[in-house]
Amino acid sequence: MRLDGNSKELRDYAKWQYNSFFLESIIMSLDYMINEGHGYPQGLTPKKWKGILTEMETGFKLAQKKVEHEKVSKKEELKINKSFDLFKHRNSTSL
Repeated sequence: MRLDGNSKELRDYAKWQYNSFFLESIIMSLDYMINEGHGYPQGLTPKKWKGILTEMETGFKLAQKKVEHEKVSKKEELKINKSFDLFKHRNSTSL
């Protein structure tokens, strides 16, 4: 991509780069935790925690699809929002 120095274009590109990097990092981390069984929060069983991690991974993959300007359905949008909510509250035992 060639940028002409337009500040809005630069901001948009930087935002896209940041979002892409963030999502790739989160997805790789979740994949590692799912596959390696990397512990679980107090009050949850390993099976319940793995289910939460899998749900988060699915939502973040959909978010990545959205960042790449692919269309997502309303149902997929709900999964994205739930993944971000789970991520923000990952230390809560009330999951």
